[in-house]
Amino acid sequence: MKNLVTFLIACSSFFPVVASTQTPLLTQDQLIAVLVDLELTQVMIHQDIPHDPQLAQTVFQEQVALIFNAHAIDQVLFQQSYFHYLTDPKQFKSLQEQIIIRLEKLLQEAAEKK
Repeated sequence: MKNLVTFLIACSSFFPVVASTQTPLLTQDQLIAVLVDLELTQVMIHQDIPHDPQLAQTVFQEQVALIFNAHAIDQVLFQQSYFHYLTDPKQFKSLQEQIIIRLEKLLQEAAEKK
């Protein structure tokens, strides 16, 4: 999760976000779905490419674009939504808790399939 937050902060320096009051934000459930996909992708990449962080980062960046496309969002919408929740500590804590719950559920489902 820390790597994901670091990635998001790094992205903000490369993709400046223009604030717009007319742009609808992702719902908490939508943002959680994207963040879960990003976290799972990051874990899989680092398991497959553990000794080449630069290659892992390149592959992750490519996968981010695919994840955003799958969720029909773009970098700006994602960042605006993420930083919206980040500015409200209670909402952000809830967001993190829901991400952990979903990841644990996916882990349990995967273990049951074995």
